[in-house]
Amino acid sequence: MVKFARHNAATSARLPSSFYLVPYTSLKRLAESSSRRLSSASNLYPFERGNLARRGAQEFMHEWRACNDSHRSWLEAELGDLFAAVVSALLARGEGFRGAALADLLKQFVASSPPLPPPPAPGKPQALTASAVLRRLKNVELACLENVESLRKAVKKFDKMNPEQPAGPALLPELCFTALTHGRDAVKPAVRAVERQVAESALKVGGRERSERKDVGDLPPVIESSPTDEESSSTDATQHERRREEMAFLKGACAALEKSGVLEKLVMHRGFHSVDDRSSRPIENSLSSFEASFTNGFKLAECDVALTVDGHVVLCHDASFSRLALCAAGDGVTAKNVSEMTLRELMGLQLRTGTRPPLLSDVLESTSRIGEGAKMVVEIKPGNSEMSRALCELFKERPDLISSVAVIMSFDLFIMHQLAKRLDALVLEGGRPALLLLTVNEEDSKLEENADCSFLSVTSPLPDIRSWLVKEDSKLDGVYIQYEPSMVAADNDVARKTLQALASDWTLGVWGTKFQPDNLATSSHLLGAGVEWVNTDLPRTFLEGELGVAALRRGAGREDDDDDFL
Repeated sequence: MVKFARHNAATSARLPSSFYLVPYTSLKRLAESSSRRLSSASNLYPFERGNLARRGAQEFMHEWRACNDSHRSWLEAELGDLFAAVVSALLARGEGFRGAALADLLKQFVASSPPLPPPPAPGKPQALTASAVLRRLKNVELACLENVESLRKAVKKFDKMNPEQPAGPALLPELCFTALTHGRDAVKPAVRAVERQVAESALKVGGRERSERKDVGDLPPVIESSPTDEESSSTDATQHERRREEMAFLKGACAALEKSGVLEKLVMHRGFHSVDDRSSRPIENSLSSFEASFTNGFKLAECDVALTVDGHVVLCHDASFSRLALCAAGDGVTAKNVSEMTLRELMGLQLRTGTRPPLLSDVLESTSRIGEGAKMVVEIKPGNSEMSRALCELFKERPDLISSVAVIMSFDLFIMHQLAKRLDALVLEGGRPALLLLTVNEEDSKLEENADCSFLSVTSPLPDIRSWLVKEDSKLDGVYIQYEPSMVAADNDVARKTLQALASDWTLGVWGTKFQPDNLATSSHLLGAGVEWVNTDLPRTFLEGELGVAALRRGAGREDDDDDFL
């Protein structure tokens, strides 16, 4: 079991509520219920036990087929509605339409769609756009993939728990037919055709241009009155001074940490940025945040990736850029989820620093040019099933970029195994990056937003990690676990030994929130226990304490370099 129920819940949250999703958890409970009944009926005669097993299988098969039928009906209705909307839009433009194949119809629709659709007339809805069609198709594709996989895993679960009366021989042929006619492959050609044409349309109008639409209204002013030249000059000087101080701190800290032997093991979380979004440091997940980290000596930096509607991998931690954008949410683009944005819209979106959000390829190219061992740690958000395909397509097209990636990780174990199989099939020169599962600690596992995350604590009995990471056709390399105070407690030998055991069996990283200790003493303790990587936001307090003072002296050349630091 690859934590599929958790993946299923994360995917469900990404899709429109009107979409049908197979209730995998309900099917799993039926399988478990049938197994429990048989386990409690050990004293029955063989023929009675056989009848009980058949009844359990019949109940499961009846519900499974109802789910299969519901999926097929939903897909037919969804594609029928889309077909009708596209035909209506073509007729409204005064066009006929050629042929009846959905892919051909969609290609004609996109080809005749303006790159920048005109604003709607007063009181009328926005006309159907190419990007809206692509968003809907991508969601349909994801739902098809999820439903077929849910049906397959439910059968596998039932047969594993009820070997006396397996359902697979009867249901798997039906599933194969559903996958062929109502699965992802049924809509994939249409999705890829529209995806290519939307991307080509964006390139024709110039990817880096700002949007020319006038229907979004004037941008709200940042301040109610303009400052005087003297006030502006004073504000600019203060801001520049703060930035100089932060860059000087970064440079000095890197010099100290390099002499101390820990710099290569620290991972700069979202690059050199402010956890409070202050302008004294570069903005998170930006080119400048990573370039500042690498050029000053850091070897590793972590980023979060998202996928645009037309299939481009962009760096973004949140669902949208609302928190980091220069313009207010009323501009029609800022509040959009990244998964609903096209590449053109992304290129036209400015962050507070005046730069645009970078693509992953931009960052990897920069990392490669900087060299000297600089590598990225890439995090995939739960439920983003298409990301594994997008990353593999990027590495297939640009195999030179894979050497700039040290780790790919996610809280979604299902996605990580998907990615492992795809990367292994690519046969990459120099091998693949380390693939790790992110986990949460005991305290944070109680939070609602972490309900679907894997739980691992060094103060509790360890789960069967091998069953998580090693499957018949895929294997992950280790875990990236959340920090716990017991990891560095001097009187907690159990936690330290557990941490050491984990590090000896698997590749191990440690991450923390901004509310948890982030300093040299903590990082040194973890690395000394065998942890491979430790995340940091490099706060100004990172070098405080005895170890920090010693590190600063080493960096300044005031102590012998051969002292044992860890």
